[in-house]
Amino acid sequence: MPGLGATSLGNTLREERLRQKMDLAVVTAQTRICSAILEAIEKDQFDLIPGGAYRRSFLRQYASALGMDGEAVVAEFKNQYEEPPLPLPVPPKRRRRRYLADVLWAFVAVASLVAVYRAMESKHAALKRREEALAQLRPTPTPTPAPAPAPVQSQPSQTVVASPPAPVHVAFTATEPVWVSVKCDGNVSYAGVLEGPESRTFDATGAVTALIGNAGGLAISLNGRPVGPLGAHGEVQMLELTPSGAHRISRRSGPPTNPDSVPEF
Repeated sequence: MPGLGATSLGNTLREERLRQKMDLAVVTAQTRICSAILEAIEKDQFDLIPGGAYRRSFLRQYASALGMDGEAVVAEFKNQYEEPPLPLPVPPKRRRRRYLADVLWAFVAVASLVAVYRAMESKHAALKRREEALAQLRPTPTPTPAPAPAPVQSQPSQTVVASPPAPVHVAFTATEPVWVSVKCDGNVSYAGVLEGPESRTFDATGAVTALIGNAGGLAISLNGRPVGPLGAHGEVQMLELTPSGAHRISRRSGPPTNPDSVPEF
C-alpha cells in the first residue's frame, strides 16, 4: 500500500485506483457511493461532501474498495484537513414561546381543577358536620305507653241487634245498545240507553230491580259473580237481584210466588 502524506489525500486515492486499473464506476458499484462524491474526494473538494460522520464514512468505504486501510485514510484526512464544527440547531423562538405558553396554561388549568375540587370537598364536609350537629340537637322521641285496658263490666242482659242485610252490588255491561230502567231499594236510579261497550254499577241494601230491553245485548254480575243468560236479542226482561240471587219477574201479574232463578255462569 503506498504511503500517505506525500501528496494530497484525494490525489493518493486517485493514483491507487488508476494503478489498479479500476474504473470509477466499479468503485461506485462496490461502495454504492455516487460518482459525484467520489470525484469530489479525488479532487480534494471535501466541502462538497456532507461533513461529519458521513464524510469519514465515504473515505473509509472508498479506501476499503481499493484495498487500503480505511482508518489510516481517515486519520490522514484529519491531519491534512480541519473540519469545521457542526453548528447546533437553535430552536425557533416562536415554538419555544408557544411551548412555554402551553405549559403555563396547563399549569393554570390543573391548579383551577384542584381549587374547585378542594372547594367542593370543603363544602361537602361542612354540610356533613351541620347534619351531624342537627341530629344531635333533635330530641329522641319517647315511646308513648299504651293506655291500660278498661275493666270489663258484666251486664245482666244484652240486647241482640239484628245484623244489617247483605249489600247488593250489580254491574251492567252492554255489548250493544240496550234500554235499561233500574230501581235500587224501590227508588229509580237510572233510566236510559247503554251504548255498547258501556258499563254502569248500582248498589243497594235490599234489592235491585231492572227492566231490560234487548236482553241479549246485556251482561250482569251480582256481587262479582256473572248472571245469565238473560234472554234473546230484542227480548224484554224484568229482573230482581238480591243477595240470594237473580230472579225473573213477570211484568203482568207481579212477582210470582216461586220465581224461577236465572242460571248463573
